[in-house]
Amino acid sequence: MSGSIPSETGNLPRLKYFHANTNQLNGSLPEEIGNLRSLQKLWLNDNFLTGSLPDVFEHLNDLFSTSLSNNRLSGPIPTSLLQVEKTKELYIQMNKITGIIPDEFCEGKKFDFASDLSEWFLDSPKVTCECCDRVDCLMWDLATRPVPCFGGVSFEYTHNFEITDQLTGSHLMNSVGEVANVADICLSATGCFEVKYYDNNFDEVMFNLSYSSNTQSLMQQDQCDAVEVCGIPIDETNSKRVGLNHLMQIAVSSTHLQDPDSPQAKALCWLMSKDQLFHEFSICDGTLLQRYVLAVLLFESLPSTDFDDLASKHTCDWKFVKCSSSDKFIYELVAPNENLVGTLISELGFLVSLETIDFRSNNFTGTIDSSILENLMRLETLDVDHNKLTGTIPENLFTLPRLKHVSLSHNKFIGSISNDTIFPILFGEK
Repeated sequence: MSGSIPSETGNLPRLKYFHANTNQLNGSLPEEIGNLRSLQKLWLNDNFLTGSLPDVFEHLNDLFSTSLSNNRLSGPIPTSLLQVEKTKELYIQMNKITGIIPDEFCEGKKFDFASDLSEWFLDSPKVTCECCDRVDCLMWDLATRPVPCFGGVSFEYTHNFEITDQLTGSHLMNSVGEVANVADICLSATGCFEVKYYDNNFDEVMFNLSYSSNTQSLMQQDQCDAVEVCGIPIDETNSKRVGLNHLMQIAVSSTHLQDPDSPQAKALCWLMSKDQLFHEFSICDGTLLQRYVLAVLLFESLPSTDFDDLASKHTCDWKFVKCSSSDKFIYELVAPNENLVGTLISELGFLVSLETIDFRSNNFTGTIDSSILENLMRLETLDVDHNKLTGTIPENLFTLPRLKHVSLSHNKFIGSISNDTIFPILFGEK
């Protein structure tokens, strides 16, 4: 179904359920919605609605379920929407809606609420909410995140599905009001989850999806096994298990755990066993992942580095690192003439705030993995002059929108220079 929502909808004062989700509806939400005094459910998720939400919810006293997620809505959250007393479900994520959620919105209520609390791994929150549970970093749709996932699951459901992270107690719901869909979602491969959904026969299905030490993956089993990291069992009671689960969701595969000599396994071992500041870094803003990436880089390139010396330092105080003014996100890696060895680790691609990579005059070998560059949309400078890099130059390097300075000379690159990529950049045609 396409088209817009007619304003005449407001002439239905006895209407209780308005389900028009998962269509191709466009235009804005008409103010006449506020005339639906008997409305209990408003499901308009997964459409193409635009504009701001009208502040017309003050008389919708029976409205308990509102789903507006996955549209193109913008502007502030209407005050009247947050003041509806019977709210049990409110989903406004995957839009451009902004605002501040007052603490009184959470007081004395048990409800499901989802909003875009931040850009992933960027310090630019859309919605500020001190009392809201962050769940957008614990589970996401595989189609919406251009990063690896080592705990992907898929199942058919009808109506909706709910997943509860048993370690954090967070209630994850990824869909409302959808019919006969397939869920392709990313969970942690070492997590402990309770899953509930409805199948095509409308029968409720419930099971535990938990880490199995035998298969080193998620399995349908009641117990959630400990994860062994460099001989240390990290079980459900370990305060570092939640952080471990997050790293195992997107950055560390089970194969890394099986190779203790890999820089990834060494970095994870250090974080789990020696890092004194582990709990000062967040899962959801990416600062814990950022710390892991730096550890991998140094274990790969400086094998003799004493990490005990780094354990007492914030990531932004590590050698080679420059952070933003908030002392939170790395925007420069500057390490010329430091005798760095090994390859350029693919994990560098997680540092999405990077503006400068300066690794000139070192001893890096191997190729430049194109996956490093896929999400570095802020990168302005790449200098790997005077190394021992080989292979071809990744073409996606020349699609980065802020790129200003590229220095690749004195390496062993091969291949041709494409007229369709490099020259339009050099001559300002893109």
